[in-house]
Amino acid sequence: MSEQIPLFSKDGKPEFSYKKCNTVEELSQYLKELIEYKHDYNTSGYAITKALLATEMMIAHQLGTSGFQHGYANISYITETRGSKTGCAIINFDDLMYPQYDVISKVKGWIDEHKKSEYFIKEVKCKIKEDDESDFKAHPNVRDHWEKLVNEFNKQNSLTVETNGENNG
Repeated sequence: MSEQIPLFSKDGKPEFSYKKCNTVEELSQYLKELIEYKHDYNTSGYAITKALLATEMMIAHQLGTSGFQHGYANISYITETRGSKTGCAIINFDDLMYPQYDVISKVKGWIDEHKKSEYFIKEVKCKIKEDDESDFKAHPNVRDHWEKLVNEFNKQNSLTVETNGENNG
């Protein structure tokens, strides 16, 4: 069992540095050390973070991926593990300290753009269809919200769509 893996820094904060592994063999050994470390509830989460970082960086090194590809992989991983069908966003709260980043306006813009996307509205329409076919109906406020999203999209795109068998365009 390895006791050499630093899981906390000297100030008591989680230590998210990881061992740089250049080969699958090095990575395998590092993962084994992480697994064999005597963990408590908190340190098991830190070990997963270290394992993910080491794995990601080793694969990126082997494949020669760009920063853009790296970012895409990160967002894809988060989207998948959070169960999002239509995407997600990450906010760096450090940016809130600087007015030039205008984080609130940026986030509002992302939301507005996302609500205009066809893949988002397709998922909303699927929710409406599932609700139509289900014995367990969505709360009326939720159903109204879904229909409002579709209707706003349709108005912006001059489309007509049917919901609940009625023409709402």
